[in-house]
Amino acid sequence: DVRINGTNRFLLEPLVEARMLQYALKGRFQSVLVLGAASLPSVEMVASFARNVVVVEPEKRFTDAAQHLLRRHNVTVIETSLKEGYARQAPYDCIFVTGAMAQIPSVIASQLAVGGCMLAVLRPSAMGAGRIVATLRLSEDEFETISLADASTPYLAGFAPENGFQF
Repeated sequence: DVRINGTNRFLLEPLVEARMLQYALKGRFQSVLVLGAASLPSVEMVASFARNVVVVEPEKRFTDAAQHLLRRHNVTVIETSLKEGYARQAPYDCIFVTGAMAQIPSVIASQLAVGGCMLAVLRPSAMGAGRIVATLRLSEDEFETISLADASTPYLAGFAPENGFQF
């Protein structure tokens, strides 16, 4: 992973990004939600295969860069909290997360269409490695998670595990 100068944000490691994209591009997605605009190559690749891509990004400098560099008719960049996703255009066939998460928040999972998939790196503990996972929504209340590969991706802002005392 490469730190973006002057920030606490990272580009995804190329192998992690490639594995996630490889799985994502197996599907025929009409609408995709991307959490985080720092990994523009991922967004560009997804946008070349999806009909509609919504990119959610809380930092103005990244939304400005994404709007300037991603001049595609099918990409909309929204400056808002990553933790909320963007329910206004849900459900999404695919949700692509450009960093690690300790867990998948229910507010994000609820925006996934039945039959859709969410691609993320899950790292429940900051002390351990994570896994690239594809979470499939099988029905309104049923999800299945498939583990794809190991990954030690840094956490996406706001998705690190909460600090707490443990034995």
